[in-house]
Amino acid sequence: LGVEVTAGGGAWRAGAMATTCREARGGNQANLSFNELFDERWVEVEGGKQDGDLLYGRPEAYTRWLHSLPTLPGLVGLDLRPLHTLLANQEPRRAALGAAIGRYIKERALRVNGSHLGVNQHGGCSRHRGTARLEVVVREGRGWAGDHVSATDAYVRVGFGGKLGQTGTVWNKQRPSWNERIDLGWVELGGSQLRLEVWDEDNQWDDDLLGACEVGVEAGANQGVVCYPGGGRLEVTYRATCGPALGGPSCHDYVPQPVGGGEG
Repeated sequence: LGVEVTAGGGAWRAGAMATTCREARGGNQANLSFNELFDERWVEVEGGKQDGDLLYGRPEAYTRWLHSLPTLPGLVGLDLRPLHTLLANQEPRRAALGAAIGRYIKERALRVNGSHLGVNQHGGCSRHRGTARLEVVVREGRGWAGDHVSATDAYVRVGFGGKLGQTGTVWNKQRPSWNERIDLGWVELGGSQLRLEVWDEDNQWDDDLLGACEVGVEAGANQGVVCYPGGGRLEVTYRATCGPALGGPSCHDYVPQPVGGGEG
């Protein structure tokens, strides 16, 4: 270190560098080598508890690391074989164990279905937990007063997680009935609510928002919802279908799919 510093030229620089080195050494508590401290060399260690330079440092550092491997092993190589091959070929239980393992895997395997592939899927499985296909059917409503001299010209906007949809306008009806299906496509459940807005159409640019409501969404069969935006009553039905290999009310659970039950 002294030679490297002196080669820089000048007694003032050598003194400053020596002071820096002493401070670094004091803060380092003598556990790190020069190479570690100044990043001259980088060694990546898999497994064990590392304390100091294992290759070029003190021998006791390597010894401590070696003794820590049984409790903190690192995966360096892998040899994967069926469990039943541990039994000898002539062992009668070998075939029975192999058949049992095969049934176990078949019952819990995930099926790769190419027909389900989309922007949210990869290899037939969902890329993200919570992925679901959301469809909403806007049924009917009543109780809004959008216009002063005539009945409401009502339409409904539907939104979830940035996905938007809208029904057509039912003109001049006190009890509008839409029965219109809106496919919001793939969404992620868990962090958003289904937002329903009832509007009165005038000239499009000056339409009036009559009211809005928000409801939680759970995966499963068709769910009927009644909410009361703007003092009126709105009836809708939604269906959230979990993506491939997902289940649970929020599609956050990975579930097995039987092998051979569909296209592959």
